[in-house]
Amino acid sequence: MYDIKQFKPALYLVLILGLSGFAMAANAPELWLFAMLALGLNAWLVHSGRFSPMPRWLVNLVTLVALGYIILRVNSGPGTPLMAVAQFLVLLQLVKLYEHRANRDYAQLLILSLLLMVAAAINATSLAFGVVLLVYLVISLYCCLIFHLKVEADRARAALAIPEDKISPLTIRQDQRFLPRSMRRLTGFVLVNGLTVAILVFIFFPRGTGSGMLGQFQLRVGTALTGLGGKVGFDDEINNVLQNPEVVAHVTVWRNDRLIEHQPIMLRGYTLDTYGAEVSRSVSKPEWTRSWQPSDEAFLSEKQPVRGTLRPAGDIWRQRVVLRPTGLRYLFAMQGLIFQQTDRGIDPVVRPERAMNLRCGLQDDALMTSEALNVQFEYEVWSTNTPRAIGPFDALMRQTLPMPGTSDPKVLEQIREFTLRPEITDGLAAKRPRLYPIHELNEPIASKIESYLRGNYSYTLDLTDSTEQFRNTDPVVAFLTKVRKGYCMHFASAMALMCQSLGIPARVVVGFKCDDYNSIGRYYIVRQSHAHMWVEVLTQRGWVAFDPTSGRTADTNRAGGFFQGFKHFFDYLEYKWAENVITYDRTNQQGVMRSADTALTNAVVRVDGFVHDLFSFHRGSESAVTFWRAFFDILATIIGLMVAAIFAAIAWYLIQQYRLRRRAARIGFDTLPVNEQIRLAKQLAFYDQLARVLERHQIVRPPHLTPLEFAHSLVYLPGAAYDAIRRLTGILYRVRFGNAKLNAARQHRLETVVSNVASAIEHFRAPG
Repeated sequence: MYDIKQFKPALYLVLILGLSGFAMAANAPELWLFAMLALGLNAWLVHSGRFSPMPRWLVNLVTLVALGYIILRVNSGPGTPLMAVAQFLVLLQLVKLYEHRANRDYAQLLILSLLLMVAAAINATSLAFGVVLLVYLVISLYCCLIFHLKVEADRARAALAIPEDKISPLTIRQDQRFLPRSMRRLTGFVLVNGLTVAILVFIFFPRGTGSGMLGQFQLRVGTALTGLGGKVGFDDEINNVLQNPEVVAHVTVWRNDRLIEHQPIMLRGYTLDTYGAEVSRSVSKPEWTRSWQPSDEAFLSEKQPVRGTLRPAGDIWRQRVVLRPTGLRYLFAMQGLIFQQTDRGIDPVVRPERAMNLRCGLQDDALMTSEALNVQFEYEVWSTNTPRAIGPFDALMRQTLPMPGTSDPKVLEQIREFTLRPEITDGLAAKRPRLYPIHELNEPIASKIESYLRGNYSYTLDLTDSTEQFRNTDPVVAFLTKVRKGYCMHFASAMALMCQSLGIPARVVVGFKCDDYNSIGRYYIVRQSHAHMWVEVLTQRGWVAFDPTSGRTADTNRAGGFFQGFKHFFDYLEYKWAENVITYDRTNQQGVMRSADTALTNAVVRVDGFVHDLFSFHRGSESAVTFWRAFFDILATIIGLMVAAIFAAIAWYLIQQYRLRRRAARIGFDTLPVNEQIRLAKQLAFYDQLARVLERHQIVRPPHLTPLEFAHSLVYLPGAAYDAIRRLTGILYRVRFGNAKLNAARQHRLETVVSNVASAIEHFRAPG
C-alpha cells in the first residue's frame, strides 16, 4: 500500500479547469487571478511540507462572512442570483482547499468543482469554453477514478495494518509501473462510452420548448450595444463599445442571389430623432431619444396598414443574420425593407428561424422583438439597400403637420447660427423656406453639410485632452465650434441637428458599419467595434442616408496576413459551434435527418448510374453485356469471399484472445494488464499443460502458495518428475520476472518435458 502520487496533480488540474471555465463564463478575470494565486500558494505549501489545515473556527467564520456578503449582493447589487451563488462556490472551494484533512474533504472539493462547472455551462456558449469543458470532463473522470482507488487503498491499509517498512518494494514498483496505463485505459473506455451515449442523446433527443427555462439564471446577458439602447448619450460606455472586438453577429449577404464579398455593409438598428438634456437627472447630460410611441409599432402577425414597397423591381438584398445575445430588442438589417402582401396583411420580408413576436416601427422601419434578446437569434430579411420612397399621402401630411421629435430649441438656435455660414452650404440654407419639411433643397443642403464635416473635422476616440472645452457646453456645439474632432456620435449628431436647425427633418441611425469578411465561412463578422451612427434626412426621394464621419474605416482593428487568417479560422469554428451545437433543436434535427437521407439517396443513384453505364457500354453487343454480367458476378463472389474471410479472421482472433486470457487465469496472472496476460500466456503454454497434467491426478496448487512453493511441496513424486517440475517452475519465473523469451523450438522441447512428467506420474500412480 502506498500514496497514489497521480491523485493530487490531477485534483489541482481539475480545480484549475473548473475555476477557469467559470471565469470565462462570468467574464471575471480578476476572480480567476485571485483563485489561481490561492491555488498556487496551496500547492507550494503542500509540496514543501509547510501546509497545516486552517482551524475549524476560522473556516466557519470565513464561510459565514462570505455567505453574508453574497446575500447582501443578491439583495442589493447587480447581477443574477446564480452569479452570486457561483462566486460563493468559488470562495467555499478555496476555503475547503485550505482546511482539507481527509478523503471527505477531497470529495467535497470535487463536488464543488462540478457544481461550479455546471453553473458556468448554463451561461457559456463559446467554443473556447466547450474545449475547456471537454478537457475538464476527461481530467475529472480520471481524477475520480484515481480518488476511488485511493480511498480503497487507504481502507485496505487500515484493515491490514501493515507497517510501511514491511511492504515489498518490488510490489510497489510493479504497481507503480502498471497503474498509470491501467487508469488511462479505464478512463478512455468510460469516456468513449459516455461521450457516445451523450452524442446519440444530443442528436436524437434535441432540446424542446423547455430549453430556455434556466435563462433567467444566466450569469450575464450580451453586451453588444451597452450604452446604445433606446437612448444614446455622450458617455464613456459608447467609447468602450467602439473599442471592443467582441463579436455581435455573423451576416451573409446576397444581391439578387449573388453572394456579396469584401464590400462594406451598413446594418440599421433603429433611429433617434429628439435631442435634449434629461431633466430628471441630478446632472443633466444631453442625449438622443425616440419620439415614436408604442402605437407606432406594428406586430408583424397582425393586419396593420404598413406603408412600403411591395416586391420592387430593383435589386433585392437578402441578409441572413445570426445575432448573438445583445440584451436589446432591436434587430439589424440594411435600409429599405421590402414589404409583401400576406394572409396577415402587409409585412416586411422577415423570416426568423424560431417563433418570436416581431414588431416593425411604422415611422422608421426598425425591426424589434417583444422582449430583450438574451439568447442567440437567427433570421433572414430582405431589403432594397436604397431609400424607401414616401407616398403622396405621407408627403402631404408631412407638409401640413409638424414633424415629430422636437430637439432642444436652445441648442438648435446655436447650431443654426453656425450652419448659416456661407462656407458650409454655399448660401443654399438661406434660400430654403423653413415652413416646408420636404423641399427640393433638402438633399443638396445635406450633401453640403456632409462634405463640410468630412473635410474639416477629424475622427478620434481619444478626447481626454478636450475635457475642458466640453465643460459647461453642449457636446455638439463644442464639437462644431471648439474641439473639431470626435467619433461617429459627434459627427452624426452635428449633421442631424444642423439639418433640424434649418427645418429639414433628420434623425440619427444606430447600427453597424462593417467590412470584416471571413473568406472561410463566407460571411461578415460584425463586432462591437463596428458600432456606428449616421444620419437619415427626409428628401423628395425618401429618407436618404448620409455618413458625415471622417476617417472612419469599417474595421478600425483590422490586422492582416497570417494573424488575420488565424482569427477568421477560429471565428469560423466558433460560428459552426454556435450554429450546430448551441442552437441545435428539433428543426436542426429534421435538417440533419433530411441531409443524411438525401446523401444516402444520391449515393445509391450514383452507384446505380455507374453500373448502368457499364452495362450500357457497347449497347448493341450482346457479348459485351454477357461479359460485363459475368465480370460483376465474379467480382461479387470475390468480394463476398473476402468479407467472409475477414469475419472469420476476426472471429478466430477473438477466440484466440479468449483462450489466452483463460490460460493466464489458470496460471494465476489474471490480475495483470491484458497485454501482459496475453504475452505470458503465449510464452507459458508448457506451464499451463503441466497444471492440467497435475490436475488430472488431483494435484492442485492452493491459492496461498506461490508456484515455487508449490513445486517444492511435491517431494512425494518420483525424483525425475520432481526435478523436472522445479526446472519448469524456474523457467516460469525467468519469463515472468526476467523478461526471458522462449522461441517455438524451446517451447516444443518444454512441452515434451511435460509429457515425460505426465508419463512418470502415471507410472508412479499405476497399481502394482
